[in-house]
Amino acid sequence: MVLLTTCLLMAPMLGATEPAATLGGPGEDPKSPTQDEAARLYWKDGIRFDLGERSFKFGGRIMNDWTYSSGLMDFRGTEFRRARLYLSGDIAENVDFKAQYDFAGGDADVKDMWFRLKGLGPGDLKIGHFKEPFGLEELTSSKYITFMERALPMVMAPSRNTGFGYNGGGDGYTWAFGIWRPANSYGDDKTGASTYNLTGRFTFTPWNEDGGASLLHLGAAVSRRDLGDTGAIQVKSSPESHLLGSGFYGSGVVGADGATLFGLEAAWVEGPFSLQGEYVQTDVNALAGADPTFSGWYLQGSWFVTGEHRSYKHGAFSRIKPATVFGGEDEGCGAWELALRYSSLDLSDGPAATGTLDDVTIGANWYLNPNTRIMFDYTRADLQGFDATDIFQTRFQVDF
Repeated sequence: MVLLTTCLLMAPMLGATEPAATLGGPGEDPKSPTQDEAARLYWKDGIRFDLGERSFKFGGRIMNDWTYSSGLMDFRGTEFRRARLYLSGDIAENVDFKAQYDFAGGDADVKDMWFRLKGLGPGDLKIGHFKEPFGLEELTSSKYITFMERALPMVMAPSRNTGFGYNGGGDGYTWAFGIWRPANSYGDDKTGASTYNLTGRFTFTPWNEDGGASLLHLGAAVSRRDLGDTGAIQVKSSPESHLLGSGFYGSGVVGADGATLFGLEAAWVEGPFSLQGEYVQTDVNALAGADPTFSGWYLQGSWFVTGEHRSYKHGAFSRIKPATVFGGEDEGCGAWELALRYSSLDLSDGPAATGTLDDVTIGANWYLNPNTRIMFDYTRADLQGFDATDIFQTRFQVDF
């Protein structure tokens, strides 16, 4: 509601699309905007508006999921997986911000809530609540990931916390590092505990040609988690289906004063074909007994039947632009993508885990236009020592 109210209050200003007269001329209203200050409202993969030299964007995403499963877990249901609104833009030439809320689940959780000081030395300084730099799939927006849910090993990736991040890059490489405090869904940490996360990532593209139609991405990340003298760690995972819940498979609670995460990532794009894979490992410093190690990996491939290719930007994948739009003047069919993934998660070192969880997922994505997608996933989840679970899922997605 905060974002919507802000946008509505600004609506009268956005109505002026013609340049106003220059200040100071005979008979002119001294309070009218100059030509440089004139407002402009337009669409560019979202609702954008310019106020003079400042640019802003109001957007969001809607993802409605439907799930049916049988076997070990017999389930039918639907949910709004994500229902987000955000406002972002420029405060000054070297300061920008983003404020994003997710209303899925019945409350307003903070997602991205930060401001950034640009051009401080070789990089930019970001302050607030945002993702720690760890994992190719984790740092690729949920709007652009190939499957409805991220692969099993990404449950170990840190995701969003509140802190300070410094990042930059150049031709063919990116780097990022920072310090964060573990935060709740509102971006707060009021525990008073001496807990901090130090995380860094480096990516390299040996080649990136033909506008991203041919590229190789390589990357590595490391994160040190300080859990305090009375801390604990627990890894829990769903079988790549959010509606089935994270209690499907878990390590159990391990008393620990810290943990170290390592991640390796690679991706290859050659026209409509792509391959992507990652390995993630968590080494736990237990307060008592042996130090457990958790690990996981995945490998996935996709093929655009209609000839498009995955888009890549700043060390992650981004929006797909179909060659034709479904319907409309060109009577196109949009873009069609077929995908296959194998992922594995091993939490057997934990006190509660029974073995490994292995998933095979077959996916089909229909991109009606750059902002609308329908997804179809079938996953066979095999938890060692139990019957397999067959999961059929569909997502209807719009973002702007």
